Amino acid sequence: MDVSTATPEIQDRRRVLTELLVADQPPRDEDPKQTTTADNELITVADDHDVFDVFDLLAGPSRGTDTSNPVIAVDHDACILCDRCVRACDDVQGNDVIGRSGKGYSTRIAFDLDDPMGKSSCVTCGECVSACPTGALTNKPINNIPIRPRSELEAVDTVCPYCGVGCALTYYVDRERGAISFAEGRAQPGSQGRLCVKGRYG
Repeated sequence: MDVSTATPEIQDRRRVLTELLVADQPPRDEDPKQTTTADNELITVADDHDVFDVFDLLAGPSRGTDTSNPVIAVDHDACILCDRCVRACDDVQGNDVIGRSGKGYSTRIAFDLDDPMGKSSCVTCGECVSACPTGALTNKPINNIPIRPRSELEAVDTVCPYCGVGCALTYYVDRERGAISFAEGRAQPGSQGRLCVKGRYG
């Protein structure tokens, strides 16, 4: 059997699906991820398919935001329901907090029984944020230190100082302000790039 994955027809279908996803997204200059770490994967895919502005498609009704967690912001309008956060929470971290609620267009990611994230059983490990490809789950600035693109910050590789596991992490340091903007896990046999609330948010 011959399987083709990049024929003109398939590429056209990918472009159309990308347009449909982009139509519901916040504008690029307001996107929660693009305006902070500047690594929104959907925007990268849209650029690859020359999808920039979709004026002929109307966005659906807003699904809301959730800022109840002290360090993680949720923007349901930026969510594409890829379920990466669900897999990160359930399969990687084993916390079983994130699922889905609603039907049809009102479907959105949910925490426990559709509780606000800050009032749910979420342990704030941030694995969902690191897995999210869009601006649906993003880090909030801590101590008023803005989160900026990695290219504008200094990457400092280190080991988490909080316990004896020795998780490898990278601090993105804002030298102008003399502070850490955000932290990410690095590949290492013990932690495999994962972090807990202490390593990721201090």
